[in-house]
This record gives sequence, structure tokens and C-alpha cells, in this order.
Amino acid sequence: MSAGRLHARLTARVGRMVIDAELDTVAGTLVLVGPNGAGKSSLLALLLGALPPERGRVSVGDTVLTDTDSGVHVPIEQRRLGYVPQDYALFPHLSVRENVDFALASASPPPSRAERMQRVDTVLHDLGIASLASRRAPTLSGGEKQRVALARALSVRPRALLLDEPLAALDVHSRHEVRAFLAEYLRKLALPTVVVTHDAEDARALGQRIAVLEAGKVTQTGTWAELVGAPASRFVEEFVASAPAGRS
Repeated sequence: MSAGRLHARLTARVGRMVIDAELDTVAGTLVLVGPNGAGKSSLLALLLGALPPERGRVSVGDTVLTDTDSGVHVPIEQRRLGYVPQDYALFPHLSVRENVDFALASASPPPSRAERMQRVDTVLHDLGIASLASRRAPTLSGGEKQRVALARALSVRPRALLLDEPLAALDVHSRHEVRAFLAEYLRKLALPTVVVTHDAEDARALGQRIAVLEAGKVTQTGTWAELVGAPASRFVEEFVASAPAGRS
């Protein structure tokens, strides 16, 4: 997958919240953190195209997905953005293979059936879950569900990845294991990625850079070390202090 730059400058009203934010990441992981109700998931929805902005622009590489000045708004199914929701949203009546194939069949335009099967086999193999292909979602562990959801997102050969609290549904043991896997995998993938999390340990492990969203506005962006060294708000100070010492 080729690397590109994900850039967004968006303004939108979501309920009583006004989001006015800019994000920028190049072939790496930007972790989005902030207090509850800060607008993190809404900002992901704006990037995905599920919510329309009042004004702004979203681009990945040379492809413009949203531009209110020129009237561009590419539909969700044509954006080629890999999205993993917090609950993974796997279909319980479908097998792992069928869950991944569903994303490909829903693409616009959809690949041929032969190409879809080849892509499914490849992504399941790459994520180490080929042996799960015939199993259904309810029989999977939390970590396995997370990999299947990631496989589904990657099957469409996305321009960028959007992950909404990808580890929140896991128990403590699984979370530590899957966090280590995800951090390594995203580094190797070298794809523009935005990860929403409320967990400081996740942010430290996953984020090459971290953006702090407070009341709909980005108040600080930097590496973990930069946030620790010069927190720009009380939230940032308390957030970095909440990470366990001596772990990554």
C-alpha cells in the first residue's frame, strides 16, 4: 500500500458541539485523545463522510474527499477509507471470510468475485487469522474479532485507516497482547492512520504523534515525549500522568 498524507480542516456543528479542527498525518499513526464529549468520534465520522461538515476539506494524497468550497463530497463507499468501529460490527451470522468479503462486495465499484476471494485470502494470511476463515463471529475471542475487523478494513486497500477505540472492548490481558500486535502492525503498514482512544497506555504505544481534542478544538499535537514535557492543558497533564510507568 502506498503512503500518502491525510489532511483535514473541518468545521461542523454536532448537537451542541462545534468542531473546528485540523488533522495532518503522513504514513503513520496519529492518535486522537481528549475528554469524554470532546468530539473525537464525531471527527472520525466527518473524515469518513458519515457526517457532512459546514465547511472544510479532507484529502488523502492527491485525492480530495471533501471540499465545501468546490462542492466535493465523495460518498462513503467510494472513499476507500478503512474503518474499524469500537464494537467491530461483525455480522454474527456470517463467517470470518464472509465478513471480510462483505466489505469488498459493498465497494464501489466491487471487484470481481475471483479478485475478492484472492484479497480475502491475502489479508487473512497477513493478519495471521487464515485458520479462522470458516468460523463465525460469536465464536471468536476479543482479540480475534479485532483482527477480523482490521482485515475487513484493509481488504478494500484503503487510502487511510480510521480506528475508533480499537482496544476498548478487550479485557486487560487481551488488550495488552493486541496492543503490542497492533502497534507493530501499523508501523509496518505505513498507512495514514487515525486512532481514537481514551487510554493513555494505548496512546503511548500506538501513536507516532498524538493530537489532543478538547471541546471540538485541537489544543496540542506532538509526540508522547513532547506532551509529557510540556502539557498544554490540565487534561493533557492528567492524561500523560495516567499511563503506567515503565511500559510501552
